[in-house]
Amino acid sequence: MIRHSQGYRKCVSTSRVLFCLRSNSKKRMSTTKEIEKFPEEWQKVFRGEIPWEYKDFLKATKWYSALLKKPKDQWRPLKGSLVMELKGKITELRINKNIPENQFQFYLRKRYGKLAHSHLFRFLQIDDFLTEHKEDLVKEGLAIKREGPSDSIRGEVIKVLCAEPYTKEQMSENGHLEHKFDYEKVIAKVKALISN
Repeated sequence: MIRHSQGYRKCVSTSRVLFCLRSNSKKRMSTTKEIEKFPEEWQKVFRGEIPWEYKDFLKATKWYSALLKKPKDQWRPLKGSLVMELKGKITELRINKNIPENQFQFYLRKRYGKLAHSHLFRFLQIDDFLTEHKEDLVKEGLAIKREGPSDSIRGEVIKVLCAEPYTKEQMSENGHLEHKFDYEKVIAKVKALISN
């Protein structure tokens, strides 16, 4: 069983994490209206076509959990900024070291290089899935609800989520088409994995 603390990303949207950007805007980057404009590499990220090794996922979540337990003054100093084009203007964004997802992204970048964005996006998708389907997983016998902020999830669920593409398409609150895990497909694969 693996512990899952609900809401790793709290109020930080996926697109802002991907680009180390934190703003007061609640706008999200479209993952499909604009997806054809993204290079093929990014399309693979948004559709979940790049798997993450289960053992590497466990190492990364262990690192992230340890980070959250440390006082922020002990976090790694992050230097630099990100320069990107926003609405036709070149903008320099300073990196805030006090955002846990920024620390996590730098850990992933150091460890995985170009795959860092894909793994961060998958990490957030897994968190969303486990949070959204918590009660369903308990009913299926794939999770144990515990007192406090974390539940225990069967390892087979995480193994499937580390490799499963995001095949379910749904409209976001902003009217953008998003790719998510398909619950039925995930559960079918988990049950097949358990029975083998």
